[in-house]
Amino acid sequence: MRFRTVEELVALSLLEPKPPDPARVGRWLERSRTDHALAADVLARLDRDRAMAVA
Repeated sequence: MRFRTVEELVALSLLEPKPPDPARVGRWLERSRTDHALAADVLARLDRDRAMAVA
């Protein structure tokens, strides 16, 4: 199975380029930080080596 590139999808009109929405990107980054902090906190209790790798 071959995956198509973004350029191929645009050429086939299956994907439309658009500028990023700064508010959406900001929310995504904040959610990523929260997810990262949660993972590090949970791992710190279970496996300190993995927690350091995540951090």
